[in-house]
Amino acid sequence: MSTRAQLVVDAADRTAGMTLGDIQRFVDQAFRNGFDVTDQVRAKVGFRAQLQQLTARPGPLRPDPGGDPP
Repeated sequence: MSTRAQLVVDAADRTAGMTLGDIQRFVDQAFRNGFDVTDQVRAKVGFRAQLQQLTARPGPLRPDPGGDPP
């Protein structure tokens, strides 16, 4: 079991959403903190589909219980 905590990065401007710089900062921080390419990422999305927040959690991606059926 991993001891890494989750990583959360918010958009500098939540109304406008994340920039490529915000996303790059998220990815750089994740790799610096020992996250792997197989760790899961969740996104908080605004009403106009703007990315407001990205969260990385240790471990492989698990199906979203509220998602579409297979």
